[in-house]
Amino acid sequence: MSSKQHLGIVDSTVLGISLFIPALVGLKFHFSGGRQKTTNEFFLAGRNAPLFPVIMSISVTIMSTSAMLGLPSETYRFGSQFILVAFSTGIGILLSSRIFLPVYFECNVSSIYEFLEMRFGKYTKYTVSGMFIMQMVLYTSTVLLGPALALNAVTDFSINMMIVLSGAVCAFYCFMDLHFTDMMPLSSRRQRLDFRHSVGYERLPSAGMGSYPRKNYVESV
Repeated sequence: MSSKQHLGIVDSTVLGISLFIPALVGLKFHFSGGRQKTTNEFFLAGRNAPLFPVIMSISVTIMSTSAMLGLPSETYRFGSQFILVAFSTGIGILLSSRIFLPVYFECNVSSIYEFLEMRFGKYTKYTVSGMFIMQMVLYTSTVLLGPALALNAVTDFSINMMIVLSGAVCAFYCFMDLHFTDMMPLSSRRQRLDFRHSVGYERLPSAGMGSYPRKNYVESV
């Protein structure tokens, strides 16, 4: 039986830095005064965010350790049919940006759950919110297990220890009120994206939910 391979000094240093930098950046922006003081700023960046950080934030959001560690193995063992998911995701994003997002922005809501409460009532919002929480609990547990297994294979830390460490760093990073609009101050007048102008606040064509402004949604509930 071959002996267990361990990370070298350089590898351990890189790993430590990769865990330390997010926490350090979170502390910096937390104590220097972030801009996430309201739900509109936290979720929508005040509806006026630099274009490039928005693109990068969405791209990073759909990535996970499950994809980074699992997809290469999946493709190697069973073929590249998983690429169909990438194509379908792209189509879904395009359809959502043309059909759903204009309605949400015209209603001036901060999240889909706020829209569901406005349109269908609070019980619908609670039901969908609960389902999403359950999904994310299961998903997050899988995402944390992936790097824990990989690091356990090359370190003396237990799987449980690596899960706690990774989760603590991520939770601390988010708790420090960091948002991609603060983390990546790459905005310029040419890059700046004004959501109001990009989706339009005029009356939009019907997209399955009607073509009337926020006050009509409120009156219909």
